[in-house]
Amino acid sequence: MRRVVVWTSDERARLKAENPEMNAGRLRFRQIRGLELPEGGCMIIATPESVAWMLLRPSYRPRGAPAIDLSDLVRFDHVVFDEFHTIGARGLGLAAAIVQVAARACGSAHVTFLSATPIDIETPLVAFDIPVECIQAASEQVVTGDETATGDARAVHGDVDYRFVESGTMLDTLRMNERDVRACLDGERQVVIVFDSLGDLNREKQDLAEWCEEMGVPRSERLALNSIDDSTATGDDNLFDIGSQRDPMSYKILLATSAVEMGVTFHAGLMVMDPGHDAASFMQRAGRVARGDQPGEVIVRTNARSVGRAPWLRTLMEELPDGGSSIEIGHFTKIVLTSDRKKFNCSGVDFSNDPPRTFRSMPQRAVWCAAVFWAALERAGHLRLGQRRTLGSFSPPKAKYVLARLREIDESGLESAGKWTKSFLHEALRFRIILPRIKVVDATGNCRSVPWNMYASHIDLRNAPFVMKDNGDIELRLDRRLDEVVRTSETTRWTRHVEALFPHEHQVVWIGEREQDTAWLREAKVALRSPLSATQQRALEAACVLVRLSRIVPLDDAGNAGTAGETVIL
Repeated sequence: MRRVVVWTSDERARLKAENPEMNAGRLRFRQIRGLELPEGGCMIIATPESVAWMLLRPSYRPRGAPAIDLSDLVRFDHVVFDEFHTIGARGLGLAAAIVQVAARACGSAHVTFLSATPIDIETPLVAFDIPVECIQAASEQVVTGDETATGDARAVHGDVDYRFVESGTMLDTLRMNERDVRACLDGERQVVIVFDSLGDLNREKQDLAEWCEEMGVPRSERLALNSIDDSTATGDDNLFDIGSQRDPMSYKILLATSAVEMGVTFHAGLMVMDPGHDAASFMQRAGRVARGDQPGEVIVRTNARSVGRAPWLRTLMEELPDGGSSIEIGHFTKIVLTSDRKKFNCSGVDFSNDPPRTFRSMPQRAVWCAAVFWAALERAGHLRLGQRRTLGSFSPPKAKYVLARLREIDESGLESAGKWTKSFLHEALRFRIILPRIKVVDATGNCRSVPWNMYASHIDLRNAPFVMKDNGDIELRLDRRLDEVVRTSETTRWTRHVEALFPHEHQVVWIGEREQDTAWLREAKVALRSPLSATQQRALEAACVLVRLSRIVPLDDAGNAGTAGETVIL
């Protein structure tokens, strides 16, 4: 029996391919209940979405046995949220719910949040009624120095040389530093090229492929890593190898976006990169270089635009020493953290005496999003009465407040109100706003998917012929390579609208996808000025409170939400 199991959509597809009769929900139920696990403990590696769906919308409901609930998770010895700085406001719900039960139940579970670039998660957890005495902040001590100072400690990183280079394109930056690139390749270590923008990567992809040929690196030894090229299993686009099944460690040059910031390990000796979207991104990205006991180099491409829009980057460039001076890793981290906090322009604050421990804070609405998730747990229809009562005994005050407002809406008796609350609670499964993707088959024969915003903003993609598949998917057909189309197509501004629901009547209003809550509340304010029955008014006013607090707007496509010790790693 396997002691490590994986809960992801890719693993489900793999198991289904091996055995078409396999029921992933049944298998996961047996695994988490310990019915199909070996003696001596196990580890379940899962995405947060897969666990949330098992709790709220299980695909398998056992006959005669209670459904999976939070008590099953806190029976594990350890629940780990890795790279927890990526948790957004909506995603706090699952984490806060597990912590709440672990802190108040009599189980032995420890919940750990791990990150090299931590965010302040203690404040929202305390606001969610987690006892502050149950929370402990800890950090790993990093020792530096020669063998005398470090002894037999494991080498995490070698020394890293940082340089900021002002240039126009990534190709310009590489040509300016060609000697360093050749030295890295000659030393049989990887060169990693990282863009902030997927659009910029595609615009330069052909030029970079030609440059790789000049450097003596054929297509079979260079790999493109990004959300588009990873949407196929294996292949090539006549420029780079592509595909989610490729092993990045076997390539000399990697061309990537921020997708490589976490969860990957390279034997990179040189990274040429855009600075990242914030200081945490900068730290995560640069941390891929010089793993182990070998030194490395990071060259950061800057220009007036990137420096102008990122105050944290200006501060970082000013405070990092130059001229070959070296600094200890702890001091480097302090500089990066301080530069990130200074972007908020807090006048009169002396950061030097009290350096921040975290890179950023979560918005206040995160606590209310967690309350919505808890409300969805309590109202899950597949739970037994005893399970529901147990959850109710642990219910935080903010979750009780959300449940009370939902009852006000339900008590209106309006059919539209019932649909609204059902859709609102279904949003608890949508941890991230993920735009639809469009399948594209280009001249190379590769079938990939592109983000909706890329499809909408490139006129040649919008005008391309398409085929409607049996499952309803739209598949574009291109007579050129995808990167060529993206590079040469005219672009236009785009706005995507979604269908928003209202509880007082069967009203579906198209609102802009950006700032949905603001648009929804504006429409609701107009409706409240119009003649309404007392029942309609109470339902709409209660809904306004919930949207204002959580910024969650129930949409008419709720059925499409989601995608997205024994130890559970999420």
